[in-house]
Amino acid sequence: MTSKSYSRERTEGPFPETMTMVWSFSNGGGYSNSRPSGDFTKQMTDIVTPGFHQKVRDGEVINNPCNLKVEEWYCEGQENSRLRYSHVSDNYANKTIKEEGNLSAWLIVDLNYQPYQYSVNQAPQPSFDVDGQAKSFCLANVDSTPYEFAEDIGELRETLTLLRNPLTAIRDLAKVYKRRRKAIRDNPKFKEKPQAEAKALADLWNQYRFAFAPLIRSIMNACEAWDNRDRLKRPSRRSAHGYSHNSESAQSGVRKLAPLAADAYWSFSDIRKVDAHATIYYEVSNPLANWQFALGLRLKDIPKTMWQLFPLSFMVDRLYNLSNAIAGLSNLILSSYTVSILAASLTKRWDATRTVSLTALTWSTSEYIFELYGTPDSMVFHEFEYDRQEWTPEVWDSFPPFTGGGLTDSVTKTIDLVALTLSRLL
Repeated sequence: MTSKSYSRERTEGPFPETMTMVWSFSNGGGYSNSRPSGDFTKQMTDIVTPGFHQKVRDGEVINNPCNLKVEEWYCEGQENSRLRYSHVSDNYANKTIKEEGNLSAWLIVDLNYQPYQYSVNQAPQPSFDVDGQAKSFCLANVDSTPYEFAEDIGELRETLTLLRNPLTAIRDLAKVYKRRRKAIRDNPKFKEKPQAEAKALADLWNQYRFAFAPLIRSIMNACEAWDNRDRLKRPSRRSAHGYSHNSESAQSGVRKLAPLAADAYWSFSDIRKVDAHATIYYEVSNPLANWQFALGLRLKDIPKTMWQLFPLSFMVDRLYNLSNAIAGLSNLILSSYTVSILAASLTKRWDATRTVSLTALTWSTSEYIFELYGTPDSMVFHEFEYDRQEWTPEVWDSFPPFTGGGLTDSVTKTIDLVALTLSRLL
C-alpha cells in the first residue's frame, strides 16, 4: 500500500437516557421521579486513508486494521404496570399503587435491590476455533469454480450400479413387512427379527441419499451450466470468503434478600457469540473462463477429487474437513504461479448480552400485601466488539479445526450415520 494513512481514535458517550417512574394511589395522590434508563459508550480505533474511494476505483489495494467497542445497557418493557400493594396500618389500607416504567431497572438503580453481580455475563466464552475454520474455508474458496463435476464423473459408474433397479429396495422392504405381519397373525409367539426391517430401511435411505439425490443434483447442475455457458465470467481480481460461528448460553434464577425485609427474585439469560470472517483478495494472472474452469476439471482440482472418491470420505469431512484442507493446500502450492494474494484480513465480532428481569417479590411482614403482575420487564446489558486485522495466509491455515459434533449436528446427518452403521453391521 503506497497511500498515506493516519491512525484515529474516537470515543462517544456516555449517552444516559431518562426513565420516569410514576406512582399513583387509587385513593388519590401520587408522585413521580426520573432515573437513568440506559447508557451507551462507543470507542473506535481505525486508520483513515484520504481519498479512499477514488484510490480503490483506481485499483489500489488498501487493507487496514480497525477496532470498535460498544458497551451499553437499556430497559425493555418500560410501559408495563406490574406492581400493587396495600398497607394495613395507614391511610393506604387496601388501596392500590400502580407503577409505570421499568420496575426491574428501578429496583436495581434506585432502591439498590441488586442481585449478586447483576451486570456480569455468566455464559462461558465460546471455545471453538472460529479463526481456524474461517481461514480454512476462505483458502479453499480461492479461485473457486462455479461447478464441481470431477467427483460426479468419478462416481458415475457406482451411482448407475446402485440405481440399476431403484425399486428393488422398496420391494424388499414390502416383503419384510408382509412376512412380519403374517408371522404375527399366524403365530403370536413367533419371535420377530426386526434386524431385517432395520437393514432394509437403512439400505433404502442410503440409496436415496447417496445415489439418487446426488445424481439428480448433478443433472440439474449440468443443465444450469449449459444454460450459463455464454454468461460465464472470471474477473482477474476476485475475493474469497470464509465464515465461522460459535455461541454459548446460560440461564439461571437467583433469590436475593433486598433491604426493607423484601425478597426479590431475579431471572438471568446470558449469551455470548463470536463470528469470524476471513477474506482474501487475489488476482489471477490468466483468468480464462474455459470449460475446465467452469466444470471444476482443472489440474489443481484433482487432489480434492481423489480424496472425495474414497468411500465415506464425506463422513470424515463432517468431523475434520479434509476436503477443505486439500483445496486450500492446492491453492497455496499448485496455484502459486497463477494466483497472487493481494491482501487478506480476519474480522471477528464478539457479542455478549445479559438480560436481567424481576420475576417476583415477597414481603416478610404482615403489614403489607404485595403483588407483582403483568409481563416481566428487564434490563439488558450488551457488549460488542468488532476487530479487523491483516492476515498473511500460510500453509497451516489450510487445516481446519476438529468439529466433534459434525456427525450429528442435524437430523439428516444423524439419520445418515445410523443408516450407514446399520447397513454395515446387520
